[in-house]
Amino acid sequence: MLGLAQAAEGDSEGAIASLHQYLERCHGNDYASWSRYCLALLKQPIVPRALLIGIGKHAPGEYERWKLDGPANDVALIWRVLTTDYGFAESNVSVLLDEQATWQAIERALQDLAAHAQSNDPVVIYLSGVGFFATKKTDGSGAADATPERSLLMTYDGPTATVSQLHERLLAIPSSSKALIIDGMPVNLAIDLAEQAGDYALLLAAEPGQTAREQRLGDETDETFRPHGLFTFSPGTAARGWRRVLQPLEH
Repeated sequence: MLGLAQAAEGDSEGAIASLHQYLERCHGNDYASWSRYCLALLKQPIVPRALLIGIGKHAPGEYERWKLDGPANDVALIWRVLTTDYGFAESNVSVLLDEQATWQAIERALQDLAAHAQSNDPVVIYLSGVGFFATKKTDGSGAADATPERSLLMTYDGPTATVSQLHERLLAIPSSSKALIIDGMPVNLAIDLAEQAGDYALLLAAEPGQTAREQRLGDETDETFRPHGLFTFSPGTAARGWRRVLQPLEH
């Protein structure tokens, strides 16, 4: 059907017009109810939503020494990009920084997205920090343990969540356009789960085994010269990498 093809190409106005024309001609056939359902979805307002997480320090204890200077600056930069360039309402962009970014708080924020996001709402989940890591095997080899229970997400309170837990929370968000963006270390399991599900875009600052880096970036003559993740700050990264999830906002 022409209307569905137009919707797939992002032409919402054309799709709505074509579906109306189809229903006028074929209101009683087997596809009419499906066409009405698609029309209702297309007429829903698009409400872009985001969860921005920056973790530059960790709770006192074993992981306290894992400090980064860039995450708070990265989150501020991405917040400006989303609210200024892409029209995200400030009320729909949640921010968790440092001690706010426990797994319990992150999980609660993801559940909130699952409860409120609609299928046509673009959703961005962005995290700047250590990212993912795999604990070492216990056989003395020093190799990373790639089993699901050992592939972990580093939050403020340490490696308190598995990659699989995060993945399940992402799947529960009903948006058809969503992205998980990690300016931090990746693990193979996160890539495998995202590819197998095909439910969200996964954008990573580095390949498994590589390190995501930060340094002072910006205009050296003013206050914008601050530590940032290279992946986040690189010119064009947002525009190129986020095109899939933000495309509905460009029409």
